[in-house]
Amino acid sequence: MKTLNLKLSATRTALSVGLLLVVAAFVSSVSTSTASAAAVAPAKVPTAPARSADGTYYITEPGVYSGHFDCPGISTAQFCVHVWNDQGVVLENFAITTSGLAIQADSYTTLRYGEIWGHGGLSAHSETGITVDGVAFNVTGGAIGLYDTSGSCEGLATKRSYYHLIINSSFTNRGGNETIWAKCTQSVSILYNTFRSGSQWSISLPDSRDVWIHGNSFSLSGAPSNWLAIELPRSHNVWIAWNWFGGRGNAWGVWANSGTSYVTIEGNCATGAEILTGEIIPVWVFGNYYC
Repeated sequence: MKTLNLKLSATRTALSVGLLLVVAAFVSSVSTSTASAAAVAPAKVPTAPARSADGTYYITEPGVYSGHFDCPGISTAQFCVHVWNDQGVVLENFAITTSGLAIQADSYTTLRYGEIWGHGGLSAHSETGITVDGVAFNVTGGAIGLYDTSGSCEGLATKRSYYHLIINSSFTNRGGNETIWAKCTQSVSILYNTFRSGSQWSISLPDSRDVWIHGNSFSLSGAPSNWLAIELPRSHNVWIAWNWFGGRGNAWGVWANSGTSYVTIEGNCATGAEILTGEIIPVWVFGNYYC
């Protein structure tokens, strides 16, 4: 009997130890799986903010935002969406409808695949890295303003507004001076866009430098409304290539004011419009043609 009790005790002890090992292994496996799941889990995407008491939206955290931002009844001087974060805010698959201006952008704001209906579009003062990709602008006045108007920006060799990209977008507006206004900006690429402007000129680059305007389509209605595609007032190092300028009446592709230098205009096609006018030295013009 004593021997049997010892064997039974030993057996129970072995079973207990085995059960503890199984439980420990299971807990370890669960902990490892949980840690692995936490490691691969995507970062939480912030939800779009609710409309504030003043009838507009404020984005203060980085992330990807989508949906419909609607701001009826605000003034033409107010912004519908305020981006107050320079760590990477993306508006993707979005729509903005407003009686005012659409977006006040901070540095490293990206607009991708959206529509804007309003009095005005995007505005960014002395910001870096604004990207507009695949956005349809339908506005009354100006569509995009990238600018610096403080501290004698005209004389700066390195601008405070720089590294901007506008690509694969469409612009329709009904008035104003410019559709895209880039004042004192640097390293700007305007590529593969479609302009149906009602403003006097589609793009104006006062005191800007290092600009690439490539592969765009400009539908010019002629004077006195949209008679000019690209204005170069005191602009430097601008490459204008492989664009289409279509118009009627007194319509021009490029107007270069005095003070502009180092401009290359090549491979552009014009239908019912002239390629170049204005005072411009030095300039390289070659390979342009009527189509």
